[in-house]
Amino acid sequence: MILKNYDDMMQKEIQARMESSAWDFSIATAVMREKRKTLRHFTYAASSLAFAAVFTVVFIFGLGRDAEKPVYSNFISQQVEKTHAGSFEKNILLVSSTKAEQAVIFSDDMTSLIDDALILR
Repeated sequence: MILKNYDDMMQKEIQARMESSAWDFSIATAVMREKRKTLRHFTYAASSLAFAAVFTVVFIFGLGRDAEKPVYSNFISQQVEKTHAGSFEKNILLVSSTKAEQAVIFSDDMTSLIDDALILR
């Protein structure tokens, strides 16, 4: 059985690497690559955070829209009109005029109107 002197082998490898400029260059390259990689990840994270902050501010404060007119007013109006027409189409008589259509609801009393609406809903 051949005994290997691992301490001597380790010392020779260490000495060879200490004297080698190629090994120094490879270690320096690996260190700089990791540093650039870390800096790139930090830059991506910071820029995405900044974008999210700007988007949140614009969304919350509504920059760039008219303060007098709510953003969702047209959408809500359309939904209310469609729901109203769908729920009460049996009880609505549409009267046409030159300006707009007017809805007239025929019902005996308010309680029956509410009950009919809940049933149709």
